[in-house]
Amino acid sequence: ENIKKNLSFIINKGDAIGIIGPSGSGKTSLIDILLGINKNFDGNLYLNNNLNLSRNNFNIWKNKCAYLPQDNFIFDGTVLENITFKENLDVLENQTFLNIVNKLNLTNFINNLPFKENTRLGEKGSKLSGGQKQKISLARSLYHNREIFFIDEALNALDRKSQDEIIKTLSILNKEDKKTFVLISHDLRILNFCNKIYYFKNKQLYLR
Repeated sequence: ENIKKNLSFIINKGDAIGIIGPSGSGKTSLIDILLGINKNFDGNLYLNNNLNLSRNNFNIWKNKCAYLPQDNFIFDGTVLENITFKENLDVLENQTFLNIVNKLNLTNFINNLPFKENTRLGEKGSKLSGGQKQKISLARSLYHNREIFFIDEALNALDRKSQDEIIKTLSILNKEDKKTFVLISHDLRILNFCNKIYYFKNKQLYLR
């Protein structure tokens, strides 16, 4: 079943794009296409208007993208390992790690852990709150130089204070670091910082 025929969807560098619509309207299907999860579609995806991603070039795009779902992947390793996938860092890597942790306001949280960044987080991040899981996942994506963040209902289950804190962080990353965001949500309040908001209705996409 088509999301929409003749759909044209443009993501510019530095955009913060919100996508809203009821369950089953096509939001996640669109993200699956943009991330290359669903390749069973008619049409083409272009990077910088000329590189056709549908023809063997998708890894170039995927290496720029981060996907943050509602249930983020946290493994039973340390904070450091969950963010960097490494047990030890050299001087430059450590500075990058500290800069990201500071930007995401995770410094106090980490410093108050029993073994700081070497504290294990438990299976599936059992020792973390929902907001902390989101921040660890965001830190991981930043550490690995992702530029475009697809956030799929990731904030909906958080309490309002956690939502507001992460929205503020996303807004700073968008404005200061020119990171690009595509956010799916049922809640327009979460999409307040977006410069474009699209909505799905009857499987069709409209600019709000």
